[in-house]
Amino acid sequence: MLTDVGRQRRHNEDFVISFTPFDFEVLQTSGCLYFVVDGIGGEAADEVASEYTIRKVQYSCHRSSAEDLGDRPARAIRDAIEDIYRYGLENTDIGWMGTTVVVAVVRGDEFDIRSILHDPVRHSVDVLIQ
Repeated sequence: MLTDVGRQRRHNEDFVISFTPFDFEVLQTSGCLYFVVDGIGGEAADEVASEYTIRKVQYSCHRSSAEDLGDRPARAIRDAIEDIYRYGLENTDIGWMGTTVVVAVVRGDEFDIRSILHDPVRHSVDVLIQ
């Protein structure tokens, strides 16, 4: 799937990706994850933020014991945003960075979608879809 590069960059910081666990037990308990993620921030940092968010959410969701399907990505996204924010503060050469995330979780006949925007300048998180 292609996403638009936009007017500011020569390359794209967007990621569209899905994960289906190979392990049947993990698939039954955690489901499949579908992402659309866009990094925002300085040129050196935006794709780092989006890729990190995907990896963190995937890892956390497939290891979570939360019963509520939507709690898994919501918690993982918030943790990823905190990590990204701290990383930006500690690495001043990179500058500020954040991400917008849409993640869908499908487990059997259950479906949950979350969309979160992180504004790294104000360090605020807006839950767009819950």
